Amino acid sequence: MQMASMMAMLSAMMTQAEACAAECMKYADMHEDCRMCAEVCRQCAMACSEMMASMSDSMA
Repeated sequence: MQMASMMAMLSAMMTQAEACAAECMKYADMHEDCRMCAEVCRQCAMACSEMMASMSDSMA
């Protein structure tokens, strides 16, 4: 798989995870499952960001 494709997929996943976290946080005070979902989505977005940074470093 080409690096540009991988970066695009990770970027899209990070965007989706951030959107999911934001939406779930709206209901986190009322529903424990929404709080848990928001946390996992934030972790996913962070992992994507870290992977993208690592891949960028290796390309330099």
